[in-house]
Amino acid sequence: MFYAGFDIHQKFIYATIIDDQSKIIQQGKFLTTEKDFDNFLGFLPPAQVKIVMESCGIWEDFYDLLESKGYDVCLANPQGVKAIASAKIKNDKVDSEVLAKLLKADLIPKSYIPPKEIRDLRALVRHRKILIKHRTKVKNNIHQILRIKNIKHGFRDVFTLKGIKYLKAMQHEQINCFLKIMETLDVEIKSLDEKLKNNKTSSKEVYLLQSMPGIGNYAAQVIQSEIGDIERFPSPKKLCNYAGIVPSQNQSADKDYKGRITKVGSRNLRWILVQGAQVAVCYPNKLQKFYYKLARKKSRSKAIIAVARKMLTIQWHMLKNKEPYIE
Repeated sequence: MFYAGFDIHQKFIYATIIDDQSKIIQQGKFLTTEKDFDNFLGFLPPAQVKIVMESCGIWEDFYDLLESKGYDVCLANPQGVKAIASAKIKNDKVDSEVLAKLLKADLIPKSYIPPKEIRDLRALVRHRKILIKHRTKVKNNIHQILRIKNIKHGFRDVFTLKGIKYLKAMQHEQINCFLKIMETLDVEIKSLDEKLKNNKTSSKEVYLLQSMPGIGNYAAQVIQSEIGDIERFPSPKKLCNYAGIVPSQNQSADKDYKGRITKVGSRNLRWILVQGAQVAVCYPNKLQKFYYKLARKKSRSKAIIAVARKMLTIQWHMLKNKEPYIE
């Protein structure tokens, strides 16, 4: 058996291949194309090669390529690899060699690889989030122009149909430009919403999640795409750790300090939970009672985070037991 460690970059990959005796068989750099990959590794049958690469922002396409060719591929957690094998000298050659040796020793701290349909869903919901962010920036630019011009429009929300009609009637060149951009973004967001509405991936889980206050169709799909298989979390605490909404802890001897949330893990899951919590506490329910109880003792922001953590804990039980939310 041969073991290959891949250090992936945007334009190239540095790879090291070792055998059962940890002897380097092949080492070098090649471009991130199928042709260059075949030239580098094609002399070995896929069934005799195990490959590891670190989780990064560009791993998915290359992983799909390797999987389609029949290679046994695993994804390494960068933080875990650093904890196990940190080196004073760090470069592409060393990194790829370390990965290959850890793979041979079966010491790779693996990252979760969602099924293809979950990865596709994740790409959709994240793309929608990016478009929403751009639309918000456009709206803020229009608000800034109105402030500079000291225009008092009298609308609570100037981006309603009447408000937009009012803005267009001003015949302001910059505002009209921003409105055109906003209309284009609206069309794309609406198209994405239709795709998500008709999406059948993990529909049972999405349906269950929507039974909870504050969780609509989009929020449920974000949560499902980020969590993936609930069975990989043995407890609600593990899931909350993954979302990064647990307090940081500094313990020494008899002293135990708890600080702000760790924010280590899925940023998108944490974001949508906080959004959902802000909606949930607006209506009479148990989550609202829990929020007001905490808000009297702590700040509003801390109470919202606590509600988000409670929601995720309940969602773990909902998904684990295949049961809807019961007030």
